[in-house]
Amino acid sequence: MPKDIGSEMQIKEQEEKQKKYKEYSDYFDVRYEKLTESQEKIVEICDSMKDLLLYKNQKYGDSALNPNNIFYKGDSTNSIKIRLDDKIGRIKNCEETRVNDVSDLIGYSVLLLASMNVTKDDIAKFKD
Repeated sequence: MPKDIGSEMQIKEQEEKQKKYKEYSDYFDVRYEKLTESQEKIVEICDSMKDLLLYKNQKYGDSALNPNNIFYKGDSTNSIKIRLDDKIGRIKNCEETRVNDVSDLIGYSVLLLASMNVTKDDIAKFKD
């Protein structure tokens, strides 16, 4: 008799959720045994942004943090600020907010933090 593939998928999904809960359990009230829907969405988006940034970093040769300085001779921090200004201007002047523009803002913000040599501990200080 064939295995119930649907049941296997549900079990695998539940195992993944439990794994994510354990991974992020330091952030949540111990009374809860699973992430809320909003928390799952935060994890999903942040994980996807990390994947996108690593992909683009490899594809474009780390150009944001180590620019070629062919035309612009400034440092990476100022270069990223210019890109952020351009992206904010695009969002401001468009009638519709595009996912690509928002994800670029997030990405450039992460790169700006990296160019400023911000560490995990620096960010952890913002937890109340």
